[in-house]
Amino acid sequence: MLTAMQSVPVRVGVLQAAVVLLEERVRATDDEAERAAAATTVAMLRSAIGQAC
Repeated sequence: MLTAMQSVPVRVGVLQAAVVLLEERVRATDDEAERAAAATTVAMLRSAIGQAC
């Protein structure tokens, strides 16, 4: 259940590393659903990085 999740501090470098890995998935996969999910997650992570800086 997502409503039960709590915010926890995360180092920006961890988010940046996740972005790099997910961007590679966007480029490498032929699965449109996977590509869309990864791209959406990248956008959310970039937003979080922007708010943290």
